Amino acid sequence: MRTTFGSKLFADHVPGRDAVFVARARQAGAVILGKTNTPEFGYTAVTDNPLFGRTNNPHDPGRTAGGSSGGSAAVVAAGLAPIAEGSDGGGSIRIPAGFCGVYGMKPTFGRIPYDTGPTRFSVVDPFLHHGSLTRYVEDAALFLDVFQGLHPADPFSLPVTERFFPLEEPDLKGWRIAYSPDLDYFRVEREVRTVVEGALRRLEEWGCRVEEVSLGLEDGAEIVTNTFVNLWAVWFAAHYGHFLEKERDRISRGMAATIEHGRRFSAVEMERWRQNRSAAYEKVEKVWQSFDLLVTPTLAVPAFPHGRNPREIDGKPIHPHNGWMLTSLFNLTGHPAASFPCGRSSEGLPIGMQIVAPRFAEKRILTVSRALEQSIRL
Repeated sequence: MRTTFGSKLFADHVPGRDAVFVARARQAGAVILGKTNTPEFGYTAVTDNPLFGRTNNPHDPGRTAGGSSGGSAAVVAAGLAPIAEGSDGGGSIRIPAGFCGVYGMKPTFGRIPYDTGPTRFSVVDPFLHHGSLTRYVEDAALFLDVFQGLHPADPFSLPVTERFFPLEEPDLKGWRIAYSPDLDYFRVEREVRTVVEGALRRLEEWGCRVEEVSLGLEDGAEIVTNTFVNLWAVWFAAHYGHFLEKERDRISRGMAATIEHGRRFSAVEMERWRQNRSAAYEKVEKVWQSFDLLVTPTLAVPAFPHGRNPREIDGKPIHPHNGWMLTSLFNLTGHPAASFPCGRSSEGLPIGMQIVAPRFAEKRILTVSRALEQSIRL
């Protein structure tokens, strides 16, 4: 099946083998309908590329579907498929899930084998994950059961330790939920916070204890966002930088700029970023000493019009490319995280709630998501 990476460089590319994910899908009896759109090589959080153009949001075609798995989210939201695969290196499952109003699950790093990176060891800076975009929570549980497990093509893949499907009826009495409205350093639209907090009140009705917390990430713009952006750019410079010399006129300006940014840095700086990453991991791990789950907004804004990335929230400036996604932290740490469609904006656009758990605790996310699914009807 033609696989282009959203790039003119691979417009006619047909792989010689199935990825592990595709092989397991076929073995399980899945009917593979086709490919969906992605930004070029998945480099950004909106889905638009030089080969196929942009992906529209099914709730408003004038707005972005998010990215990089924007085509997958749009297909599921539009009812064209019940399940789509997504890849998540900084929010690429959860971002389009939040914008398109579907359920997006990024499991613990290593839970699903990842054999489609440029090398067998290129999935760690930041952590890259396969995951699911579905309309129903139980489909995400089925997805995990089918695709999890060791594979020799991925040296970081993990053995199966539990099964997730079918889900049991949720009992949340006594659960402790930490709520961070902004991860200590993002600006979030008031309407988004209001919708997410409304869903949290539903959890309290189910018997959960919800407490607003600080993660100690007041310096998160540096130790999380800048660390992620620099690691991401170095990754692209290392693996796709050769295209600048040979094929620059056939790649997008944004992709070229990402590569050029990554070329600025040294291996010593990479190690310093890992110190930041370690500090961020420790702060998230402290949450589990007192709480079962962490909840945040998935995104600071609802889906925005094509080409009009937000530049301010509540009159305060934000970075137009990364100041609105509260997702990349959990690609630095590897924790499982999902985006649940918890409500709509005044314009009828979906709003996502990000639910995060300790490593290997996907069942907690699925359980609380199932409870919300039963109580919230969009």
